[in-house]
Amino acid sequence: DGRVISDAVSSTSVDVAALMSFTSDDTTVATVSDAGVVELRGNGVELVTLTATSLDAGASADTLTIAGNLNPSTGDIDLGASSGLQFVQVGSTFSVPVRVNTGSSATA
Repeated sequence: DGRVISDAVSSTSVDVAALMSFTSDDTTVATVSDAGVVELRGNGVELVTLTATSLDAGASADTLTIAGNLNPSTGDIDLGASSGLQFVQVGSTFSVPVRVNTGSSATA
């Protein structure tokens, strides 16, 4: 009908599942509910593509690429940034942040 909804997922008056479908190309890293809510489920070593597709006759789609990057579990070490891509190079060098989750144990 030509109506534009700028934020259908946050709207309380729109049945998002009747208008759009959502997918993730790696559900071990991220899933998307019928309402368009993304849940980060695991760390990923590659970027994950999320897709939203309209269910009307025009069937337009759009994608978003994300990096799955969870905090380290107890007893685990995580190399790289805590959000976005783990490693970002600036010039010829890059920093490697290290996050350690020791639980209740002290580090030596």
